[in-house]
Amino acid sequence: MDHTIPSVQGGDRNCFSSSYCLSKKVSPSKKLQRSVTVSPISENTEEEETDEDATSDFNVLRLDLQLGPNSTVTSLVSQLEKSSIANLLDERIAASLSHVDKLRLRVEDTSSKVLVTGDLNAGKSTFVNALLRREVMPVDQQPCTTAFCEVHDAAENQGVEEVHIISQGVTYDVNNESTFTRASLSELEDIVGENEDHERILKLYLADTRTPSESLLNNGVVDISLIDAPGLNRDSLKTTALFARQEEIDVVVFVVSAENHFTLSAREFLTNASKEKAYLFIVVNKFEQIKNKEKCRRLVLEQIRQLSPRTHENADDLVHFVDSAAALQPYTANPTFDDLESSLRSFVLVKRSKSKLHPVSTYLNNLLGDIELLAGANSIVANAELDQARESLAQVKPVLERMKNGRESLEEGLETLEEEGASSASSSSKATLTQALERVGQGKLGVDKPLIPLPSYPGILGVWDYARDVRKALLASLDAAVALAEDEVRNITSAGVDRIKELGEEHLPVGVERNRRVFMPEAMFSTIRKASKGPTKSRKSLTVVAGGVHGLGIGLAQRSEMLETTFFDLFDVQHQFWLHFSDGESDNASKEDETTAPTVLGLASVGVGALTMVGGQAVGAKGLIEGIIRVTDLFGNETVRKWAAPVLGAVTIGMTAYLILELPASIPKTVGRRIRASVVHLHAEDQISFVDAHTSRISLPWKNVEKRSKLRRRLQRKPSGQWNGLENLEGKSLVFAQDLGVPLTWREFSNSRLLAERISIAEDAINTILPQLDTSNAQFDGIGYWQSGNVFSAMANFDHLAGTTTYETQVINGLNTAFSLYSNFDQYGWWATAAYYGYRAYGDENLLSMAIATWTHVSQYVISTADASSGTQPNKDFPIAGTCFGESMAGGVFWRPTVDDTGINSITTGLSAFLAETTGDTTYTNAAILSAEWIQNLQINADGIVLDTVDGADCTRSPATWLFTYNSGKYLEGLSVLKDVTGNSAWTTLMTDIAAVAIKSSAWEGSNGIITEGASPTANNDGVGFKAIFIRGLDEVSVRSSDNSALQILIHSYNDVQYNALLELADNGTSYSSSWTGPPQGFTTWGQLAALDVMVTAINTNSP
Repeated sequence: MDHTIPSVQGGDRNCFSSSYCLSKKVSPSKKLQRSVTVSPISENTEEEETDEDATSDFNVLRLDLQLGPNSTVTSLVSQLEKSSIANLLDERIAASLSHVDKLRLRVEDTSSKVLVTGDLNAGKSTFVNALLRREVMPVDQQPCTTAFCEVHDAAENQGVEEVHIISQGVTYDVNNESTFTRASLSELEDIVGENEDHERILKLYLADTRTPSESLLNNGVVDISLIDAPGLNRDSLKTTALFARQEEIDVVVFVVSAENHFTLSAREFLTNASKEKAYLFIVVNKFEQIKNKEKCRRLVLEQIRQLSPRTHENADDLVHFVDSAAALQPYTANPTFDDLESSLRSFVLVKRSKSKLHPVSTYLNNLLGDIELLAGANSIVANAELDQARESLAQVKPVLERMKNGRESLEEGLETLEEEGASSASSSSKATLTQALERVGQGKLGVDKPLIPLPSYPGILGVWDYARDVRKALLASLDAAVALAEDEVRNITSAGVDRIKELGEEHLPVGVERNRRVFMPEAMFSTIRKASKGPTKSRKSLTVVAGGVHGLGIGLAQRSEMLETTFFDLFDVQHQFWLHFSDGESDNASKEDETTAPTVLGLASVGVGALTMVGGQAVGAKGLIEGIIRVTDLFGNETVRKWAAPVLGAVTIGMTAYLILELPASIPKTVGRRIRASVVHLHAEDQISFVDAHTSRISLPWKNVEKRSKLRRRLQRKPSGQWNGLENLEGKSLVFAQDLGVPLTWREFSNSRLLAERISIAEDAINTILPQLDTSNAQFDGIGYWQSGNVFSAMANFDHLAGTTTYETQVINGLNTAFSLYSNFDQYGWWATAAYYGYRAYGDENLLSMAIATWTHVSQYVISTADASSGTQPNKDFPIAGTCFGESMAGGVFWRPTVDDTGINSITTGLSAFLAETTGDTTYTNAAILSAEWIQNLQINADGIVLDTVDGADCTRSPATWLFTYNSGKYLEGLSVLKDVTGNSAWTTLMTDIAAVAIKSSAWEGSNGIITEGASPTANNDGVGFKAIFIRGLDEVSVRSSDNSALQILIHSYNDVQYNALLELADNGTSYSSSWTGPPQGFTTWGQLAALDVMVTAINTNSP
């Protein structure tokens, strides 16, 4: 039921919520009168009360909100949300039901209780003494009654007059002396004085010697008890207790001082009491001391008319102006008090239908009337909301139809844009890089406007430096060509973004907020790399070209191995040899051989080959020897020796001329040819060329757009009602719009605390929760046994990260105790992971054995592939769903071991992966893969968030809003280990996608990045501790993602947000609030548990 509460004034009812204010007329029902026939409320025809408020607002369910003297209930409630009003009403309804139970007990009780109350020094005790005709109650000019003094006839105590002081925290029984302490009447004043600071209940047993016709206690009809209560405005605690006590009372005698009339506290008490007691007995005491008695009578009666109309109607019997002190004077006639006493006896004894039964009738009538009013008001509000919804629907439906009609053209436009953009980006990049590489191979610069021009030839003495400078210039031109290709794709992308905006303007309706994100072309292809120590450094793409394979694109001009100059940069002997002596069949082989640096043997072979070539024909070994002999004989000739010197001189001069004239032109070609060959050779092993590698990298953003477009179209083809997650695309890899940037709206995503300080903070946090540990059951007080396992996990991880053994004893002893006591699967799984953390921290093989034994035990309840095929599970007595939403259920783990429990989740991915990594056993690897695939196929929603549970019998999923951080955290932890165990990059991609989405999910955080899940300081439930598990999982991802600096920075920043929020907003010494947005609160085990993993992971992740 909608608990929106309207406030009715006259015939109009205005709902409290300002967003649903109405002005509809409501016909108020007549004042309710109930009889045993239980006729419908609307059939009661008794005249309304003249007071408008009595029928125009709630009587019992009134929300008595007070926030300043000028605030009304209507104005305050109008500022509340409907859910808040509903919660307030729920509390009132629960209190009303409790009150109805007390009314039933009062009706069944034949005795009558008369409560005498009023303001301080109104003369209550004096009035009670006057009724008893003896001075029993302590009387003083100062307030002296601080306890509830309940007076009974001594006949109920075997005729003995005495005081029974009721023991605190026990139920009083006059026949059980352990429930009270006896005292004499003479000690009453001392007893009351000694307990001024404590709320006590006293039972007084008195003997009244008067005749039954005169005595109220000893009346001979029913048992009567008089209760003398503390003053209303003495202090808030006693006033509150008095308010609660009046619910057990049949008759309220309210004593008001004629001097002060009704104070604010008196009005509040009478208003509350009048909800059930339409008739109140009012005593205006000390009336004889008033000079203008008529004025006093008129003012008091007017106040009574406002507070209790029924009492005012019967003022002659119920309102009495007396002086109680005068009634105690012996032998003095006091007709006004005698008249009061007679009226009180009549009201209590004779008119019991009014004094005992009528309050019950009044309360039930008021309660039923309030319910009718609430139901009518909710009906009005619901109809108004329905009308408003219909009106809104009528306004937006035409817009929706237009958008539906334009959807196909919009999608076609987007698909065309995506395809053209991807094609243009790929072809443009490939053409630019291919041309650049060809130009370099010809000894020319790869681009027309290079960063480094070709050097001028310095002469023969500088030929080595010249070759090195030429190499550097050519390499830099290739880097410039890559940058040029990136710029071209930036331009293509910018044009695509502008076109998308134009499509949005064409198809989005007027008034819909447009996307305000600004596209930054310069941010494309940028890479942030983290140095080994110190702060992160950023390099522009001209220096660092991201996306290279095996080093490709890492600034060719910056790589020392590419800048190395050799002799073959001057004389490419091998190239010249193959150019002049190879045949056509060996051309391809020669080109491949160019890529290999020649060895000494190779050079010797080239030299021998050159010497043994004559006329283009190869000469054998015999011919070679004969040639050498002939050359020797030739030098023996006198004429030859004569011309040898001039010929050698001519050759020397010719070679010098060649060096001077030919080298400046040949060196760039030689170097360029070798660079081209080297770049191609770098990628021969991967069978991907320099051009293709960079083309793939540069056009990657457009390819991702194409993939997401395909995924979207594929999902749209899925029948409705059959899809709640994302379908796999290209094998087992999910595709999300991955965004690893740090939102600028996050609060303080960096810190400067040194490692020693972070370790100290984490240690203090653990030491603060340790006193809550019960070593007999390994539980921490207040958080249950499965969350206690998370505390031991944090302790083990602290020692692992800090390199200490501070908590080794507590962790090992606690885990040994836990594994001897607990076996519930869901919780047992958490303890098994804690045991692995302990093994990782301390190397204790026994802890590893515990984890393995637990894994083996729980594996009996995993749905195997065979189970999914047969639709049965050996340990369950119901047919299981072999497939859900078209996907196999193999890999799901039943939550509980009972044969009829159908709940399934999977938190064992991480445990299986850890055991696979530690033992090398493929059994665990296969289990981790099966579990991870089950979650991937069935438990991820359209936003990339991991869901909680699914029913193993009928495939019912947990509600779409039932999202918790721990599900994503445990899955991320498992994926981070699984990717390392298998070496499968698909798990890396999935892990990165899930992390990017979960870190920025609005399901559990605001724009400031602080996790708000489980933030209630008073809620002791699992949700408080879930976020700690999420932080732990992210830390494992960060540790295992050293090759993805962007992801590490995102996790680093996110954990810093939580760390700084805890220390600055929720810090209370060494304890922390459940709400990380603050304010600080006193220590709670839940709040401390949630903070532990943040403090511990900060040792590792949150380094400055």
